[in-house]
Amino acid sequence: MELGKEALEALGYRVVAKTGSVEALDVFLAQPEQFALVITDQTTPDMTSMVLARRLLEDRPGILIILDTG
Repeated sequence: MELGKEALEALGYRVVAKTGSVEALDVFLAQPEQFALVITDQTTPDMTSMVLARRLLEDRPGILIILDTG
């Protein structure tokens, strides 16, 4: 995760990185307009990436989401 974060920051992106899907959802829901893209791993703890993606889209239809795997 850290390598991807650093790579995106080097390209000028502002990155918020979380290791758990519940925490990521909480951060997103607090300020959904601050995010242009969400990248999530298929096997996140506590909540699958598909469930996370549905919750994100409920709050912000059209948000770009990349479902990645390990």
